[in-house]
Amino acid sequence: MKLRIIELVQVAIRYSRRHERFLANAALCIFALALHQSALGGFWRFDDGYHLEFAAKYAPWQYYFQPSVTVLQSNANVTPYNALFYDINLSLFGMSPQGHYAHMIFLLALIACATYHLIRLWQSPAISLLAAGLFLAGIPTLYVGQQLMTGHYVMGLLLTILCLYSFTQGVRHRHYGLNLLGA
Repeated sequence: MKLRIIELVQVAIRYSRRHERFLANAALCIFALALHQSALGGFWRFDDGYHLEFAAKYAPWQYYFQPSVTVLQSNANVTPYNALFYDINLSLFGMSPQGHYAHMIFLLALIACATYHLIRLWQSPAISLLAAGLFLAGIPTLYVGQQLMTGHYVMGLLLTILCLYSFTQGVRHRHYGLNLLGA
């Protein structure tokens, strides 16, 4: 009986090593949904009405390339990522806030997965998984996951992590295309 258990453990270890990245991504997606699923019951909050109106009124080409439209969004925004976040959500989910929050949770899960892969370049799978899990469980992330008006921060963080990963891989493998993409 002991021999059989040892064999099963060895098989499980071999399987987890072979499928480490898939298992880590799956675990982080499940963890993101478990931690942030309460947001799916949320409704429009804070500045959502204003952002929804702006995204419904103007097209992305207008708020990205017409300064007279860009300044109408807010003096606090350097780029119109927030309008784009609402515009994408309106296109996909209409006025259903649950879809907007599901998209936010999906983006948080993508950030956790990207964080895992970035940290995995230097650390063990366990440390990388812990770091990505701590990101999901952190107070700032729990706050951001409950407010759609912070979607531009989520999009910006995801792009930043992907750029860091791309640049690092470009340096490691002397691949100038990845360096350029990361930059």
